[in-house]
Amino acid sequence: MEITAVVEQERSRYDGRSYRDCFYYLLNVEKYPDIVPFAKTLARTFLTRAKGFIEALGLKDPKHPESFVPFSQTNYDAKLEEIYEGLRFP
Repeated sequence: MEITAVVEQERSRYDGRSYRDCFYYLLNVEKYPDIVPFAKTLARTFLTRAKGFIEALGLKDPKHPESFVPFSQTNYDAKLEEIYEGLRFP
């Protein structure tokens, strides 16, 4: 009697793992070095989704309180103040 085994090789061993598990693997990357390519793919997925949210919410509009500004301490302080005032007096 012959038994045939089918082994899946195309999917990462981390597919289907919880984010909590992936975080653990990243914290212990010396034990799980093969997590790095999967983590990069996961990060790209999150960034692509975030870009979609940014576009959908209109955060690219410079008048939106949470829009992007180049970092400097002055810009940072001004943006926080703008957000605070917007929440304080809706």
